[in-house]
Amino acid sequence: MRYRIERLTITSLVVCTLLAVGMPSLRAGEGDREAFRRRALFPHRTLEQAWQTAVARRRPMLVLFSTDGCHFCTKMMNETYSHPGVQRMLREHVETVKVNARDYPAVGERLGIRGYPTTLLVSPDGNVMDAIEGFASAKAFTGRIGPLLKNAGYATSARDENTRTARAGRVGS
Repeated sequence: MRYRIERLTITSLVVCTLLAVGMPSLRAGEGDREAFRRRALFPHRTLEQAWQTAVARRRPMLVLFSTDGCHFCTKMMNETYSHPGVQRMLREHVETVKVNARDYPAVGERLGIRGYPTTLLVSPDGNVMDAIEGFASAKAFTGRIGPLLKNAGYATSARDENTRTARAGRVGS
């Protein structure tokens, strides 16, 4: 019995030490939780990786362009992209990536992105299906993006000129 108590105490001591000295994956501070949520909804680290996956899976790609210190980018992450309905819709239908506009200035210029946040929905054929400039509430976001994603024939096959509700543009090669 004493052996079990000592072993339990040593195990507890080791776990507490690891938590205190630096296993960030075990510590769940507010910043860590936010980073985890962001990675869970936006799993691709680069625009190129998201694009390759979207093409391979024949799914649309959703790109959130943001900038450092952008109030409305943070608001969109906290209110729109954290909404369970938005998350479910995106996970089921799209490849998602969040990028900092400074990392992709040529893409932003080519597509005419003028403000942040800007959300682009791109078909696997490279056509911009929709572009949402600025903040959009969860209701407005799903009202705009939802119908485009529900049209599975467009999301997985030929282009449909009627679903282009934003500026014309192409992404990819």
